[in-house]
Amino acid sequence: MVKLSSTGEVGQFVSVTQFDDGNTSKCGFYATATAIGGAVAGGQAWSASAIASSADQHYAQLGSPIDGMDQSSLHTDLSTYNVTGKDINPDWGTIKANLNAGYPVIICLPEVQVFDKAVGGSPYPWDSAGLNHVILLTGVASDGNVLVRDSANITPPNNIRPGPRTYIIANMSPYWATAVSPAWLTQGGTMSIPAGWHDDGTTLTAPNGIPITQGFRTYVLGHNWDSGNYPVEKAQGLSPLELSNTNLGAGTRQTFRTNCLEWTSKMGVFESWVGAELYTVRNLMLKAQNDLATTQTSLKTLQDAWNKVVPEKNGLVAQVNQLNAQIAQLKAAPGGNTEQLQQQLQAATTQIQTLTNKLAQITSLANQVVTVAKAS
Repeated sequence: MVKLSSTGEVGQFVSVTQFDDGNTSKCGFYATATAIGGAVAGGQAWSASAIASSADQHYAQLGSPIDGMDQSSLHTDLSTYNVTGKDINPDWGTIKANLNAGYPVIICLPEVQVFDKAVGGSPYPWDSAGLNHVILLTGVASDGNVLVRDSANITPPNNIRPGPRTYIIANMSPYWATAVSPAWLTQGGTMSIPAGWHDDGTTLTAPNGIPITQGFRTYVLGHNWDSGNYPVEKAQGLSPLELSNTNLGAGTRQTFRTNCLEWTSKMGVFESWVGAELYTVRNLMLKAQNDLATTQTSLKTLQDAWNKVVPEKNGLVAQVNQLNAQIAQLKAAPGGNTEQLQQQLQAATTQIQTLTNKLAQITSLANQVVTVAKAS
């Protein structure tokens, strides 16, 4: 027999609003995250903020049709949590049978059909005509109706009505239904410390001694974490948080052996798309290597030019010194003619100035190359 919660649901669930940013298309992702973030009856479900951050992240990554999530998108979303769902006939006999067996069920239906028993009608403060909606069913009510966690069941402006809500099924005809098997149901657990790790209630410490705290700790404890997936670094603040998605802004990251947890003030804790970040970082590294090779080639060319000009300049300087000495001797001798030597001296001095200017240009170009290399 399925153990029910004190509210008569197949597990422990929380109610959370999907309208944290005004987006009206995230109901399916919130239904999924609410199911995933549940717990066995009497256990500890995720917090509303954790569910919201997870749903928002999955919505941002996977997208959603304007009229709501379809069944294919639901399975894609479930797979990102490493969870499966079984599509069932959307009749109430089949749906209730799955609820009675302990499975939360996600359905899609016309929004105008929703009737909240306690409200005495539609729980939505807008015109639902033409809209479809995805909700999570969490149990069978004592009167034969269904218990629901509905992220759109609010009082204005955005206050979620506490659940579970009892929805009258008489006029509800779902388009489709999927029974979900979240980890807490299939594994019979909730918040759990990975084998070999230590938790003192504030800090979770992996066997390699690296600590996990705050939201990252809560996430690890609530996700049936692989005990071999150690952190490889302490949490660190980064700006931007991701090079592959700079729109996330600043945040905190902690990298583990097989994945990476991130946090932003808007999204809370979520698992990053490591592949996208690795791809971006690798391309940046390849670009840096190419830029370095180009810089080294440019500097080598400039060095060769410098090595060619300097001896030429030094030879001219020696020639000038020799001419000055000869001129001085002729001036000391009676009737000495220095005109030809003066012309040679002027020509050599002009060449020296030309070579000096060329050396200055080479130095300037070298400095520009170094500046570009540092900026890269």
